[in-house]
Amino acid sequence: MAKKAKNGTAVAKKPVVKKATVKKTAVSKVPSLADFQELAHAGTKEALEQLERYLQTGTDPELLAYAERAFEECQFFLYQPGNAKEEEDLILRSLIDRRERDIIDLAIEADEIRLRVENLTVEKKVHDKVLSGHAGKKKAWAPFWMGEFLDMSKEELREITDEIEYDEAWIAEAWKMVKTEKYRTMPASFLRYFDLDDETSDDDYDEFDCDDDCDCDGSCGDECAPF
Repeated sequence: MAKKAKNGTAVAKKPVVKKATVKKTAVSKVPSLADFQELAHAGTKEALEQLERYLQTGTDPELLAYAERAFEECQFFLYQPGNAKEEEDLILRSLIDRRERDIIDLAIEADEIRLRVENLTVEKKVHDKVLSGHAGKKKAWAPFWMGEFLDMSKEELREITDEIEYDEAWIAEAWKMVKTEKYRTMPASFLRYFDLDDETSDDDYDEFDCDDDCDCDGSCGDECAPF
């Protein structure tokens, strides 16, 4: 609304001109090798997050390689148990992971048996039709259907289903016992850094072993090295 001067003449109000604000673009610092080393040894969740951000946004191949190694080393320091309770929780986490893998294997096996049961059930229907249509051959042909194989498959399926249910209940209780947050959120893939599996067979390492008469300088594996 226009103001009025003392003499009654209308005076236009001077418009207020806002100054344009120029946003400054933040310049991200390119991390150095020393930065990666510091983050690697920090062994904290925050350090991991910083390294992960660089792995997602970095473009320099050499720095990305350093960042990846730093990320793995930082994980190692972070997930090292610091007391008896953390050590127990790490063991629990490993056992949970093992049972989860067992459940996957059992579920695959159960699916195979379930399919077998379905096939045998259909076969039984055909067998019954054959016998009913050939009364004179009923006695001779009856043994061609092995009913006990179907019964065994059904029993096997029941046992595996029961084992899966037990493992799921075991896992649920084990998770309640894990109190250390870092082990609750730790990626299962990181468990490979800890030697917690007492079920490893010597056969697992056979592929890395050299022949007894190997005369190399050790470059093909530690088991072959003469020192």
